[in-house]
Amino acid sequence: MKTAVFLTGFWRSGTNAAIRALSKHNDIAIYNENNPTAFENWKIKNLNIIRNICLQEECRISLFKPVCEPHRIAEFLNLGIDSKVIYLYREPEKVVKSGLKNFSYWPQRHRKFIENFIDRKDFYSRYNLPVADEIRGHVKQLYNPDLNDDSVVAIRWLISNEFYLGGNFRLDSNIFTISYEELTTIPVVHFSQICDFLGIDFNSAIADGISPSKRHTFSIEIDEKVKVAIESCYQQLKKSSGVNQNLT
Repeated sequence: MKTAVFLTGFWRSGTNAAIRALSKHNDIAIYNENNPTAFENWKIKNLNIIRNICLQEECRISLFKPVCEPHRIAEFLNLGIDSKVIYLYREPEKVVKSGLKNFSYWPQRHRKFIENFIDRKDFYSRYNLPVADEIRGHVKQLYNPDLNDDSVVAIRWLISNEFYLGGNFRLDSNIFTISYEELTTIPVVHFSQICDFLGIDFNSAIADGISPSKRHTFSIEIDEKVKVAIESCYQQLKKSSGVNQNLT
């Protein structure tokens, strides 16, 4: 039986490391977000196209990496064929540091996104889910134009992960939720669990070379209200790790 797997999560949360590791498995065909067969402008194509890719793929598992698209998880799981989601998240302050270190355009891009998300309900129709208004209301309480770049990026992290939490996927057996910190601290254990989730044999080579990043040691300053909000969100995410696979 052909299976579509969607590996998603916010940027700088370890999705690249995870997909590089899983690409070592012979039963998995990888479709990264720069693959024009499945993606256009870094966004996954129409899901009818994705389904056909899976059905025509020689490998049993087609693994796609639609980064920062947790608002589409329900769509991914209703593909019309066997579908699974791997949701990867990371400590918010580490994401902020990694993003600011690697991408100078992040603050401006995320600030524009947040302002459009708050003020324009027609902004990206795919965000018009029932939970979107609740998330908008929360973000309106946190955001103001005077916030520094660190806080702006943290709010963007919050929006993405609140879409996952708002989807009530915690007990869905077709979703494997794991943190970057867990995955990189004990990679053999957690990649073995992921292989069990996908119904394939574990190959120890998958976990080779996986270790936590220690590159970003500089300090950041996040607005206190934003800091409270992202910490609360992160704790809720931690409660989801492994729950739907009865791994904890």
